[in-house]
Amino acid sequence: MKLDFQEGEEKEVMLDVDAENRHNLSSDKSLAESLLGLNVSTLSDGNRVMIAGFSYDSKAKHERNIKIGDWLKSINNIEVNVQNLDDILQKFINRDDVLLKLQRVAGIEVTKEPPINELNNESNFVRELLNSKSEDEQLLLQTICKHPVGIVYINTENLNESNQENEDVTYCFPRPMPKNILCSSRGMYITLNHLLNEITKTKPNSTSIKYKDRLAHVVYTSFENNLLLFMLPDNRASIQEIIFINNELIRLLQFSYGSINKCFTSEKYLTQVDHFFSRFFARVLSSGLWATAQQFVELQDLSTKSLEVSPCQFEYVLPIATTLSLPGEAQMQIDDALTELEASDYREWVR
Repeated sequence: MKLDFQEGEEKEVMLDVDAENRHNLSSDKSLAESLLGLNVSTLSDGNRVMIAGFSYDSKAKHERNIKIGDWLKSINNIEVNVQNLDDILQKFINRDDVLLKLQRVAGIEVTKEPPINELNNESNFVRELLNSKSEDEQLLLQTICKHPVGIVYINTENLNESNQENEDVTYCFPRPMPKNILCSSRGMYITLNHLLNEITKTKPNSTSIKYKDRLAHVVYTSFENNLLLFMLPDNRASIQEIIFINNELIRLLQFSYGSINKCFTSEKYLTQVDHFFSRFFARVLSSGLWATAQQFVELQDLSTKSLEVSPCQFEYVLPIATTLSLPGEAQMQIDDALTELEASDYREWVR
């Protein structure tokens, strides 16, 4: 097994300490990310600290002498390692800047197999999205069922008077079906979808309804003999935003499971899909920013927040330019980054 070398170029960088974050440290971020804007990991020996990335808006990101894969040797001439990094950073919380000593690591395998998690930067969002506790899920389901939100996947071939109750429903969330507002009222959406298509030769896009004095919007998407209905309240997102969100969800599920039909019909995916939608609808109702906020939802606040007008949080699903002209310097930086990536060997990371 080939390991990284320790004879690379050494360099010193004076880096500003983030004054805003020093007084507002977050449990979602490590001290290195909060104070220096650096994401860190470990090198192959499991002891040395490696620069693994940068915060989105950090000054370190624009410092050309700091590269992903560099070994962080010392801070203000104090040698650092996995065990003492946080203790050393605590000493410099009130400093305006710190001197970093880095060394370029040249080699094939940078991280140990498998990557070491002593400096785990996994956010609460990721932990909650990937892991579920049955008790929390049940409490969350009970809360979500009280609001005009939901998703239903219907097999339109099973629509006849001889069918048993709910036989046409392939998947719905939240459950149980009798408490799912969208599922209980699906008959009128199925009728509208059929009649409008038959009379006007066009498929319906959306329907707006009022549920207990709350305006909500239902979006239709057809897949051959199946109909997908998706509902959100108007105070959390406008009808146009809901249409965009629906399209984004469909693309995500198709990418993750191969097709919408596999996503909603395969028993092996049912638990994953349920957990995903529980977190999705909880974030919508509580105005949590999907990629940055803590994913944990305090259930006692959810009902109150869900009645408020949502802040703008869906700009990223709006249509954008498919191409963007970049200045020469930006293109050179991208080329440098791609060259570094091409020089790395990620075969050992694939599982």
